[in-house]
Amino acid sequence: MERVIEEGFSPDVRSGRRCSAMQGLPPRMSFAQAEKYGGILRVSGSYGLTTLNPVMHTSIGEWAATKLLYNNLVRMNYKREVVPDLAESWEPKENGKGCIFKLRSGVKFHIGREMTSEDVVATIQTILDRKNAAPYRGEIGPIDKVEAVDKYTVRFTLNTLFADFAALMTVPNARIVAREGLAEFKGLAGKEFGSGPFKMKEFVPGDHIEVERFPDYYRN
Repeated sequence: MERVIEEGFSPDVRSGRRCSAMQGLPPRMSFAQAEKYGGILRVSGSYGLTTLNPVMHTSIGEWAATKLLYNNLVRMNYKREVVPDLAESWEPKENGKGCIFKLRSGVKFHIGREMTSEDVVATIQTILDRKNAAPYRGEIGPIDKVEAVDKYTVRFTLNTLFADFAALMTVPNARIVAREGLAEFKGLAGKEFGSGPFKMKEFVPGDHIEVERFPDYYRN
């Protein structure tokens, strides 16, 4: 069985692909290497892991761990361009005071259910809810309201003009969580409800996380 054991992570680890990052190696060179499927990758780091909750995480190690387990609506490619992830497309509305995201259909969470707009709305509302005291609540921008238009469409209404709002949806705490996980918010520290390239096998806070390839990942 393919497994990855992590404590600190390279953010470019992809599902089923063995990647390496060498100090001083230009990013373009690492992307040019041939991809190899299968095997085990072990990566160590100096940042301890205390939570897997993407709403509440604060360290580089935690951000990298949740990147293996979750997806954002959009992501940054190696050229630092905003590209689709869970959302296929997006379009600014109301002269920059809104944005509509069109979601991919058929994306599976690790729990086996399809992701829908309701999961996006629930995640963003959880981040914005002040009682949850999300450390990076302000990083997702001036959101006034988020709503599900239909099963695969989400509308954000902003309280001020923001021309590049989509870029804010790439930040680590904007990872989309299945609403079942959000219903047990405290439990998200040690469990995961993501759709990412890997699913959790074992997590020992302060020591390590072990993950394995998610065979139904949408980018496989």
